[in-house]
Amino acid sequence: MRLTFIIKISLAAITLLGLSGCSDDGNKDLTQWIDQVKSKPATGIEPLPEIRPYEAFIYSAAHLRSPFTSARPEAIGELGSLESCDSDVRPDPNRVREELEDFALQSLQMVGSLSQGSTHWALIKQDSGSIHRIQVGNHLGLNHGQIVNISEQNIQLMETVPNGQGCWEARPMTLEVQL
Repeated sequence: MRLTFIIKISLAAITLLGLSGCSDDGNKDLTQWIDQVKSKPATGIEPLPEIRPYEAFIYSAAHLRSPFTSARPEAIGELGSLESCDSDVRPDPNRVREELEDFALQSLQMVGSLSQGSTHWALIKQDSGSIHRIQVGNHLGLNHGQIVNISEQNIQLMETVPNGQGCWEARPMTLEVQL
């Protein structure tokens, strides 16, 4: 019984203490500040910035040659058509290109040779591992290289390269056997 009396007194004290916190005296400064802010003249809100319409980028170089592809076949004829060239060396623009003309000579390896009678073939290996059989007269490399001789040790070819002045010149190249 004594315990319940103490609990009742404690509960009454806590309730009185809680109610004393609800008195109106603590809000005077808050109401004063609100009145002060409301008494100031209202200022206008700045307008939103004008939003310009989106202008799509127009790519104007689509008609130009891509720097990541080899020259157009018709450009060969354009470069070789100058009258001021000293020699008649130029690639044939009407010739059908062969498969090994799509690869640089540095990516091709001679790995062997074959002979049957007077006919000689060379075995060429691509970086991908494919092996091709070629003979004199075939073309390989990016510079219109035509095979002129095949021996057991090497392939001799004549490349037709632009000289930088709109003309073409012949350049001998050798592809050695790689064992």
